[in-house]
Amino acid sequence: MRANNAEPGVMVGSEYYVHEISQTALMLHYYIAAAGHYHCETGYRIRGQYVDSIIVMYVEQGEMEVEYQGKHYIAPSGSVILLDRNEPHHYFVSQYAEFYWINIGGCNCPQLCSYLNRHFGAVHKGDYCQPIGIIIRSILSKFKCNQVPVEAELSWKIHEILCRLIPVPQAVQTSNPAHSAAQDAADYIRDHLSCCKLDLNTIANHVGLSTTHLIRLFQKEFGCTPHAYVIRLRMEHTKYLLKTTAMPVKQIARESGYSNVSSFVSAFTEKVGISPQQYRKLPLE
Repeated sequence: MRANNAEPGVMVGSEYYVHEISQTALMLHYYIAAAGHYHCETGYRIRGQYVDSIIVMYVEQGEMEVEYQGKHYIAPSGSVILLDRNEPHHYFVSQYAEFYWINIGGCNCPQLCSYLNRHFGAVHKGDYCQPIGIIIRSILSKFKCNQVPVEAELSWKIHEILCRLIPVPQAVQTSNPAHSAAQDAADYIRDHLSCCKLDLNTIANHVGLSTTHLIRLFQKEFGCTPHAYVIRLRMEHTKYLLKTTAMPVKQIARESGYSNVSSFVSAFTEKVGISPQQYRKLPLE
């Protein structure tokens, strides 16, 4: 269920969801109590809110700072943060950060979190973090579409996230061609987001798949089609530029891959509900 959030530093356009937990999930599964996709500026700061859950955050853009168990961490783009919210904790944004987060509980969450923190720290960096970001984005996409996750499937995904935080030596890592193709496509989209000719055929040709096969793999990994992923990233990018720069709307349209201002304004208004100019004038939440 989508909910409102008035935390200082959380920018307009951020998403916050509360998930109702069944008694079965409380007894048998890992579960998500709340989740979100935040765009934050200077002023976002969480300090020691003791909650009976652990939190996993995937930093999409920018960086966050974390103080936990007597250590100070910098969490850059592509990193994962794992904290037990029953422990004293402090995390904040100095400039700008976009991140996904889930509050999870159930099963042996505190014990597993304690093990991971003790052996690997609170901030994880490396290639093994990217699949975690994919899983979290997939979960959030279901919440966004009001699709109630199957409890057992959600529990399995949460456990996979936690297990993936145990780094696997490179020598014993196994390849997953299907996952690699979807991830390669996502990376290509991010690298060419400003290109107005970023279409499905171009993306499929880059990864060497048919468009039909790519759509199937992409939906499995990300919970949406490549086209929907392009639109979502472009909207997120334009929101960031509108709120953090004085860049003219015409230039923002070019930076975001739109061939002209009118098509950009129409797409933005359809997705967000207000025009780019109106969005820019909105006060920060």
